Amino acid sequence: MTQERGHLSAVDQRWDGDELTAAALVNATVLTVGDVADFDEEGGWLRLNGVIMPYLTIDDTLATITLANPLAAAAAVEDRVEVWDADNSQPVTEYVGHVILDGQEDGDPVEASIDHALVPLLTQTIRTEGGESVVLDWDGDDLRIVKVDGKQPIGDATYIDPDTLPDITLPTAPPATSPALTVTGAPNALIIRADEVAASTEIEYHISTTDGFIPSGATLSVTTRATVYVLEKLPDGSPLQLDTTYYLRAVAKNIIGSAAAGTQAFAQLDVDAVRTVVAAEVVAGFILAGRIQVGVAYIDAEEGLVIPQPGGGTITLPVDGVTPAQITAHLIARSLTVEDNANFYGLTQLFGTVRLANGVTNPTQPAGVSRTWPNLVIGLVSGQDILYGLTDNSAGTSWLSTFAFGGLWILAADKTTGGVLNTQVTGTNLNLFQPSGITRLSSTYYVLGQDLARDGRWFVYIIDGGTFAKTGEWEYTQESTGKRPAIGNDGTNVAIARWNTVSGTDRIVVRTFTPATGAIQTTTTCNSPTPKDLTGLFVGTADFGATRIIATWSQAVLAFNSSGGSQPTHAWARAAAAPVRGLYWDGTRFHHLDTEGNVWHYSRRPTTATVDVAYTWYDGDAGGTGTHETMASPLTSFSWSNRSWLSVEHPPAPQVAETSNPDAADQSRGYVAATGSAVRLQATPAVGTRTYTIDILDTLSATAPASNNFPPSAVPGTFESAATDAEGALTKLDGAGFARIKGTDGWDNLTISGLYTAGSPTPQYRKDPVGNVHLRGQINVNTAADGDTAFTLPTGYRPTGTTRRINDTLPLTSQGRFLINSDGTVTLHRRGQTTGSPSDPAPTQFFIDCVFSTY
Repeated sequence: MTQERGHLSAVDQRWDGDELTAAALVNATVLTVGDVADFDEEGGWLRLNGVIMPYLTIDDTLATITLANPLAAAAAVEDRVEVWDADNSQPVTEYVGHVILDGQEDGDPVEASIDHALVPLLTQTIRTEGGESVVLDWDGDDLRIVKVDGKQPIGDATYIDPDTLPDITLPTAPPATSPALTVTGAPNALIIRADEVAASTEIEYHISTTDGFIPSGATLSVTTRATVYVLEKLPDGSPLQLDTTYYLRAVAKNIIGSAAAGTQAFAQLDVDAVRTVVAAEVVAGFILAGRIQVGVAYIDAEEGLVIPQPGGGTITLPVDGVTPAQITAHLIARSLTVEDNANFYGLTQLFGTVRLANGVTNPTQPAGVSRTWPNLVIGLVSGQDILYGLTDNSAGTSWLSTFAFGGLWILAADKTTGGVLNTQVTGTNLNLFQPSGITRLSSTYYVLGQDLARDGRWFVYIIDGGTFAKTGEWEYTQESTGKRPAIGNDGTNVAIARWNTVSGTDRIVVRTFTPATGAIQTTTTCNSPTPKDLTGLFVGTADFGATRIIATWSQAVLAFNSSGGSQPTHAWARAAAAPVRGLYWDGTRFHHLDTEGNVWHYSRRPTTATVDVAYTWYDGDAGGTGTHETMASPLTSFSWSNRSWLSVEHPPAPQVAETSNPDAADQSRGYVAATGSAVRLQATPAVGTRTYTIDILDTLSATAPASNNFPPSAVPGTFESAATDAEGALTKLDGAGFARIKGTDGWDNLTISGLYTAGSPTPQYRKDPVGNVHLRGQINVNTAADGDTAFTLPTGYRPTGTTRRINDTLPLTSQGRFLINSDGTVTLHRRGQTTGSPSDPAPTQFFIDCVFSTY
């Protein structure tokens, strides 16, 4: 290899490929170009007149390219044939530098390709007075620019040396199968995950509202190599709709052809998906595997939420939930609530008044509100995953469902614990395959199912509720579309619903039958457009105020009046996300069984309403000075859908830890009302509870939130140290006027030195808030000499110069004084004569009570 130096005169970008030198007709499989040097002899992709297509081989001698598929449209001489980068969806280009070599006095500049890492350093333009100084390398085949003087190469990780890639083998046959799909409903989209396919395979995603549809151009949503796809619109561009079932199939294809369509999946939009889907279920490797960016702010899988600030600094909320969030920007908080710990570092440049509020401040954060449903988890075991029907026993203590496992079984689950007792039905002709449900009239059960041993005909088994023995049966027959029927009752008769063809149109047909004989009593055709397997049935008044027919299928609950007219306002969304397998009205509320072993309990609210929700802090009046309560929080407006429970969540009460104070704000109260009405008390949860549910509104409640009536001295705001002693925090200030600083409000014992000893009261010292030092107590002289040091005061408790004090002594006829020196030493001295006079004896005890200044 040899190297040369020179200066750039220009840089330009060129596309790889060439032009056709011969016309190509429709269905042609060979293209003739001027030069095939840019094309890969092992095949790849090209673009001709805007159409991207694969090619298999090239011929250097004939300058031809053999296509994988015949041309769909003719091409003319001089039409451009570009090398196409399928991974980056763009034509392959290269950058060329025009270089005047050092020492070259005339002639045209030489052309040299530019190393990929140098491309960002060299703009595409003509240099008028000598451009960048560069180094060129000649390897015997190509001339390349490998260095730009004074600049470092830039690696942006987008270039991969083709020589390091594995060989790409083009397919020789269509895919064998199309992938199966798993579909999850989101609030306004369907998230589709396909089974893995070969690297050379594309996937067509098809969608329809017709069960069992055949994929076509009208049902095609997108063709992509991605195995995860978020579908937001139908092929005609219209948005997806709530409460509509969408059916989806995938078709795998490659350059050779397509596989048969895959198995059908179905799903609906789910407005609660954001709350209920576990993160790992959403689309692992799709959204949070990369970055979502809006302007300068972005959400990153590793960094979390990052918001750079215009004036510098960032707001960073990490994704791991452990690393502390950081706000390095200038922050102004109009209202700040710290629920746990707060640490402040750095210099306080500006601080207004810090007010320790007496009492409890009003909540400023609105409540979080959502819909929910309580549930009972049944202890399912292997083999019981296909349950159908839901009822209860006559005692009202157990839930019952049916399944087939070597015979007919009835699952009984305790309503309180969920514990399961499996009971096998005894008797003859027990050949039901996957029973279709169970219902109860008085103490007798009726099980509907298909008997495979009797030509697949449908029967209703009559089962004794005490012995679980079959006591009779009757055959259920009616015109059928092959869809599964559901069983229930109207309080007197057995009721069965099934999608049937009525006058050439599929509708739900509900019939009632005499329980003992199966004689038909009534027939109702319901206005229901789409055939589906049914899973539950109720016929009666319930809490609707009029007779209703309620039928469930796997994903929804439908409602009709007694004449079969659709009642959409009385229908409701299923609880949670698992398919519905049974429905039961217990006289108070509806319940449903799902495929994951949950019995869900619906609210007693039959209608949808928009409500306002608020909460207050409350002390419960547990033996204190009376009931205290704050004003209500700001209102939260929420559309409360029928049959769902209202879930309320808010910050914890501010004084929940004040267990010794009966007037502490340690509880909350929940207030709700239909929008436009004043909120009224609906819930008073237990102390410390911050999340609770509401079934129906207490419309008779007259309790409304009032003004804050926590008294000033009830729960004062407090600054206090974490360190404590027997008297509490070493430093404490509160809004009621109490103050303690260790050594200023509490007395500390003095350490007596020399031959003196502590008397009674104990010698002690303290400093008051203005800096004066107080001494008190008695010291015994014992054998100490006059002027000996009795004790030493610590730093901060010493006068600036020697202070003299004359104090009481014992015996009463004695006199003494003591000196408080600037080094903290305190010496005791007798006054008057030291010998001789019996009227002036030496002191045996000194009282040190005095006050002196430290400034």
